[in-house]
Amino acid sequence: MAAEVDNSGNVTRLISQIVDLSGSRQFQAAELLLNQLVRKSNDAIYVVDAEFGHILNCNELAYKRLGYSKEELLRLSVPDINPLFRNSMTWRDHVKSMRMHEKKLIESTHIRKDGSEFPIEASVNTVEHNGDTYFVAIARDISERKAKELRLLEAQNLDPLTDLPNRRLLESKLHDLLCECCTRSEKVAFMYLDIDNFKHINDTYGHVVGDKVLVALANKLKDFTRQSDIVSRLGGDEFLVVLPGLNSRAHVLSLADHILQVTSHPFNIDDSLSLEVKLSLGATLCESRALDVSKAVISADKAMYLSKKAGGGQSAFIECDDA
Repeated sequence: MAAEVDNSGNVTRLISQIVDLSGSRQFQAAELLLNQLVRKSNDAIYVVDAEFGHILNCNELAYKRLGYSKEELLRLSVPDINPLFRNSMTWRDHVKSMRMHEKKLIESTHIRKDGSEFPIEASVNTVEHNGDTYFVAIARDISERKAKELRLLEAQNLDPLTDLPNRRLLESKLHDLLCECCTRSEKVAFMYLDIDNFKHINDTYGHVVGDKVLVALANKLKDFTRQSDIVSRLGGDEFLVVLPGLNSRAHVLSLADHILQVTSHPFNIDDSLSLEVKLSLGATLCESRALDVSKAVISADKAMYLSKKAGGGQSAFIECDDA
């Protein structure tokens, strides 16, 4: 408000000006809300120099999630926290791709200050400002999602009782194992195991005890075998053990006898029950190149029935070509 006076200094009129500040206030309020949203976001937000990948700014969650102070994190570059971009060529390819597409969704990992890693999914956008190019990345921790995916995968591929590979995972593992054996010109042994009189155990002690026997046998087989071997539960009381690198019948039978010896010790089901369990074991030895896996399993299965027919608690061997 202003006053208009005459030559004598007397106020002749008051002049007022009204300015509508509502639009400005709304803009300031919106900007404040946006800043609060960035600060309180459940996702880490980074502003990155597009040319070299230097981290120029970030929200609070970004540096706290990684275990840094903000000052420490702003001294780092993207390759320091994301191993995907440690190769300079990978970063240059990323920059080229971002310039073409402006937006990208990346699944990778972030590295904390202590060296531990966790999976992330980042939505990356290209922003131009005053002639310079920046990347704005919104990174979400997807550890929980990955854990759920892993549990689902395990449910699909592992026997729920023994945690051994089921038939589905067995096929995948066999494919990889046979490729390695072919490269080294190794043979592969197949052993088919069946618990003698398992129905009697179930009928006498109940299915809960029967399940405990299966779990105990699975654990004994896992403890006995090497990391390169495959142990799988085929169903019921039948198990398959695949052992690469055994190049003679004598070696196969020696290991078969060892398995029978290891599993002959009483199975301690609980404090009040200990059971003696016998196995029938059939074995075969096959060339890995052009191997028909089904034929190999059938050979081991036939050998197992020979040992069972002979009274059980022993092993039998059939040449792979004799099935």
